[in-house]
Amino acid sequence: MLGPKSLQHSRLNYNRAIQTTSREELLLNLVRMRYHESEEFLGVSSITGQYTYNADLTGAGIWPGGAKHAGAAKLGATSKPTIVYSPEQGKDFNQRKLSPVSLETLDLLASKGWAIDRVLRLTVRNLNDIDNATSAGGPTPTKKPEYEEFLYLAQLFRQLKTPNSRRLIRHGLEPGTPIALKDEVTMSTRSLKEMMFYLSHAVGAPAEHYRCGYVRSTFDDYGKPFNWNDMTAGLFHVHYSKKRPVDADVAVKHRGYWFYESNCDLDSKSTLNLLSELINLEIRAGGGAQIPLLTI
Repeated sequence: MLGPKSLQHSRLNYNRAIQTTSREELLLNLVRMRYHESEEFLGVSSITGQYTYNADLTGAGIWPGGAKHAGAAKLGATSKPTIVYSPEQGKDFNQRKLSPVSLETLDLLASKGWAIDRVLRLTVRNLNDIDNATSAGGPTPTKKPEYEEFLYLAQLFRQLKTPNSRRLIRHGLEPGTPIALKDEVTMSTRSLKEMMFYLSHAVGAPAEHYRCGYVRSTFDDYGKPFNWNDMTAGLFHVHYSKKRPVDADVAVKHRGYWFYESNCDLDSKSTLNLLSELINLEIRAGGGAQIPLLTI
């Protein structure tokens, strides 16, 4: 494809590649955190497409004396994209990742169509004395977190009309500040890293990885193994498989297994999109400047 047609061919392909690899990177980081490994982000700063076209034409005929001469035509094209990656490791990036998300951001999300219970379950640490699995905001704990009462509260908010359910967020000032409704309410929000830890517990792991100590087991008050899917049901879940899954929305390979989000699991897809949206709003908007570049 020559001229403007090359744009039609390449732009959407690069767009799809960036979207796919961004989701794979985010899922890989959640899997890493489940295994008590550090996360890593690598942004794509720019893509420069360079195309080279060449043509070669030869003919055929009969030389004097009857000797035959054969010819050929050759057409070729070469694509040499230059991709610039930005390792997101700067001070500003890490500070934004560790800072509690603002109530203004939660209000923005709730006003733009995100389900209020999904927003609250992912972003809120506690509401007054109602705990939303605070201990799940870090590496996997050995004791089951408290979450049942908050889960019930979040479901009640979803049953309310959106304008009323948003009052809890709109009337706040900063995380941890009293909010004047009928009674005094105190809301504490999670940082993005806490949100990632929270979702990482929904990553399933094979039994052999528990036996080897690659992942930590969690137990309830009776000493029985706790199933993290009870906490994240309807929000997020990551499956695992020895073979590459066929029907996966996004899949990554780690420690000899494929970890994936099912293509028919709309709740998990929505939550991963919400986390990505929060990262873009809280970190990448205005962030990532003055970072060393790696060019390939």
